Amino acid sequence: QVINPGFVDTPLTEKNLLPMPGLMPVNRASRRMARGIRSGGFEVTFPWRLSWGLKLLRILPRPFCRSVISTATRWKARPLNFDRKPPSE
Repeated sequence: QVINPGFVDTPLTEKNLLPMPGLMPVNRASRRMARGIRSGGFEVTFPWRLSWGLKLLRILPRPFCRSVISTATRWKARPLNFDRKPPSE
């Protein structure tokens, strides 16, 4: 089985500065996961609005998809820094 949860309110997501549509408490998310596992279906996704929206984006042309996601998350592309040296051990 595959579980694709949306945003779950955890200490990690508290540090996230991006918009998190459908953010849900841990207890609600865990109940959804348990119910999905018991159902025996292959894929468990929630919340449905976020998961169906992302599935719809996958069938659209990639540049359009990137534009929508970048706008929704306010993500800005940054150039890669190839001059940076790896950390020494």
